Amino acid sequence: MRTKMKSIFFLLVAAILVSLPFTSAITASIGNSRMVLRVGPGENIEKSILVRNINDVPVTIKFAVTGDLSKNVKLKDESFILQPGEEKNALFSIKADNANVTETKINVGFFPEDGNSVGLSSSIVVIADEKYAGAGKLGQDSEIEDEKFSEYNKGDKLGVKTAESAQDFDPTLLIIMGVILTFILMVLLFYFLVNGKRDNVQKNSGREGEKETKPKKRVTRKDA
Repeated sequence: MRTKMKSIFFLLVAAILVSLPFTSAITASIGNSRMVLRVGPGENIEKSILVRNINDVPVTIKFAVTGDLSKNVKLKDESFILQPGEEKNALFSIKADNANVTETKINVGFFPEDGNSVGLSSSIVVIADEKYAGAGKLGQDSEIEDEKFSEYNKGDKLGVKTAESAQDFDPTLLIIMGVILTFILMVLLFYFLVNGKRDNVQKNSGREGEKETKPKKRVTRKDA
């Protein structure tokens, strides 16, 4: 009986190990991940973030704004759904404050129907100065360079960021595997119970046969 129980245990472990590869991960991808905007104080400028769904499942895109000018950012869409392989320019406008340098982040979350979500952020540096007056009205960045802010010019402001969520079990697959494992366990238990009863019947019939074939001892009396 112990051998049979060990067999059940090892079969269940093997089935669980087989189900482990069925995991899903979501990859986030955005363009314009870093922007440096030069505008006059109080000016408004419109920009966009390219959001791509490079996954094979639909994802819901949600936005959240943090940083110095979070209250000055207006999003055209706070959320939308992207189908597999689809991309969209998420439009927004940002208004500069007084003459200073600020940094604001627009966080982009990728939410699948099942599994873990993942997020990226687009960093927006606004350099507000009188010498850049009118740049916001033109709808483009000023080409004037300033050594004081050269640190913000490193890298490609139209760069692309990607991030991948931690792998997680797909709930649907987990349910399917649970049903399969339960079915396997029930079949194994039924099999071992039937075989166990059969073995017991065979043992009992064998014992009875031995009793019947075993010669009886004769008892003889001696006359006094």
